[in-house]
Amino acid sequence: MSKELLDITKTPLVKEFDGDRHDKLRSWEGTLNKRVVRDGDFMYLKVFSGETLLDTQWLRIGNPEAINVETDGQVVIDWYDLLVDELGYANGDYTLEYCFKRMAMWPNEYVRVNEISKNKMEIRVDAIHENELTNPRPPLIDDEYYAPFDLYHEKQGIVKAVSWVYDEHFEDETLILKLSDKIPRKIKVGDEIEIWDEIASPRELKLTLEIEYPKGLEEYTELRGPMVTLDVNSEVGKPTELESWEAILTGSGDVNSNLVTKVLSGSTGAELNIDYRKFDNFIHFSSAKERLTNFEYKMRLVEYYDSKSLGHSANLDGEASSSVTASELYVSASSNYSIERDNVIGSFDDFESYLYNNSSSGHTEDGITHYSTAWPKYDNPTTNGYPKYINYSATSSAAQTWLSGSFVSASLYDENNMNILRKTIPAVQRTDPNNSGFVLFVDMVAQHFDILYNYIDNLNNQRVRDEDLNVGISKDLLFDTLKSFGWKPKSGLDLERIWEYWLGTGWDLVVGRTRIGAVGDVAILLVVVGSVGCR
Repeated sequence: MSKELLDITKTPLVKEFDGDRHDKLRSWEGTLNKRVVRDGDFMYLKVFSGETLLDTQWLRIGNPEAINVETDGQVVIDWYDLLVDELGYANGDYTLEYCFKRMAMWPNEYVRVNEISKNKMEIRVDAIHENELTNPRPPLIDDEYYAPFDLYHEKQGIVKAVSWVYDEHFEDETLILKLSDKIPRKIKVGDEIEIWDEIASPRELKLTLEIEYPKGLEEYTELRGPMVTLDVNSEVGKPTELESWEAILTGSGDVNSNLVTKVLSGSTGAELNIDYRKFDNFIHFSSAKERLTNFEYKMRLVEYYDSKSLGHSANLDGEASSSVTASELYVSASSNYSIERDNVIGSFDDFESYLYNNSSSGHTEDGITHYSTAWPKYDNPTTNGYPKYINYSATSSAAQTWLSGSFVSASLYDENNMNILRKTIPAVQRTDPNNSGFVLFVDMVAQHFDILYNYIDNLNNQRVRDEDLNVGISKDLLFDTLKSFGWKPKSGLDLERIWEYWLGTGWDLVVGRTRIGAVGDVAILLVVVGSVGCR
């Protein structure tokens, strides 16, 4: 019994469509034995220029019209019409990798990963939205010809399933698939995947497009060429003078407090563009619930130091004046509590800063309601006051309701997270209250691992072009990226005061101007970087 893919039928693979048009080609495709391509199947196409992947396409046969099935079952592809008219490619040398596939579980267009085995070699999938799962064909066709499945995952791409069994005795009908290699870590429980049946084996085709443009164009005005003599190294901005701590912090008390926590006490690393609305974007090894618990503890500390500072700066009961609270002793104590509060806020990691500073609301996506992921806030009662939204107290009903829902979501995520580091501790030891300190220590180490993992995982994003400030390359790396291309970027903000640059407010925290400054310039730089092909 053969276990290998069979030979392609003996038909010409590439043939000149027209003796006068060498750049216009068709190909007649043979299929694997016992497989027939039909309308409604798909061609999976990858287009390369040299070693660079330009594009991937899933093209339904018959739409576009450049891909059709002949009466004898062979697929005819008009590559010129497909690449030029349908996909918009220009003159050049291209390498095409393509194969033909069919949805193996139709009408189940997608299936959901229900379970991943401990050895990372098998997965169990089930239907989505309570649909009945289709029973697919067996791995052997006619008990003779072996043909595996292709599993397509949005982040991972295609992986091979070499064997499978339909389990109708599970809670619902499920399919257990064995992979050819260990399951990539990007595939997780709950993810949606597509199961494809390969009809024709992968092919590679190299061709040169030579497009004949129409002659005799209408009259036009030729634009002026680039000014190659422009001195791009001329200085535009200038550095500010060195100033002392006291000279910089000359705003109101609230301004100085915000600057200390945001700039002077914060992290000096580049801030990654991470969407903190979903745990799986930034939590891989640590505990989501433990990180929320830690943030609640810090919020209570901030409120405690705030109340103590206020208690030492307001009139005491029974005093006819503020002589006591204005004394050197009380002023010093109030300042010390304010410093402690600033130190706590300055110790926030990026996730905690998102919870503390951002305001979000619930939204519905794909029929699922997602509740607010940031700490609940209310509008600042001061007109044009800073910040625009103020955090509810940790003891308020709004905060407690939010915490209850968030703890449930975090606990569910931790339970389904196969990478959480605390699961390396035996369950009998992990659940023992006497070992809670050790479990907490493991969670702290895991959070450090998450920071390293996120920086490594975001290396590929540092060449992603996007006009959105929060997508792709970090705004903290823009200047260094431009320098790597030989540019000498200038901010032009040397006349800005520090509170205008970082907070977008006046010295008294009143939002009296539009915050264009740094953010606006960075957005412009992002567009400029995109125009020079920074990927």
